[in-house]
Amino acid sequence: MRMKEQFGLLDDTLIDRLFQPLADRIAERWRFGPFRLARMFLDAAAVALILSQVAHVPGTTAFGDSLPYLYPVLVLVPGLAAMSILRSEFRKTELGASNRPVANPLRPGMHWHRIVCFFWLMVLLLQTAETPPRLEGGALLAVGLFATLAVYFAACFARPVKPQEATGWQGLRKGTILFARRTIR
Repeated sequence: MRMKEQFGLLDDTLIDRLFQPLADRIAERWRFGPFRLARMFLDAAAVALILSQVAHVPGTTAFGDSLPYLYPVLVLVPGLAAMSILRSEFRKTELGASNRPVANPLRPGMHWHRIVCFFWLMVLLLQTAETPPRLEGGALLAVGLFATLAVYFAACFARPVKPQEATGWQGLRKGTILFARRTIR
């Protein structure tokens, strides 16, 4: 079995057995849908990214003393831009799904995003375990964790809308007459 297929199985298992039940439980308790939850985690990742770059000591390792703030800006601007694009995509998909009950297009469409986030999180965990604890490393680990949670919660399906039951002639909808006890679709 190829690595992509193996990760596909792991990905489906994580979504179906961990994130979907967790998203359902959170939706029942706090009335947060999976897309709103994903946007909240993206916002937390953006704050953590800002903290990780504020904690970056200017003038060390990346560019020396010549351009002390260039490295944090080169990391911060594209990172925040990518998160804002993802956030708007989550919002657009949520609005499209609320109009009609359809399958979540982000589950297959963001497969590569989840692969990258998953492996990035694993690298960040290894890197954090091997280095002395610092605010910069912890904040970067939080970025990876929150971004990974966001793309996984965005892959969860909202519960489908329950069909209405039509009784008698009340089933008239879009030119179709449905008889008693039939379901409108």
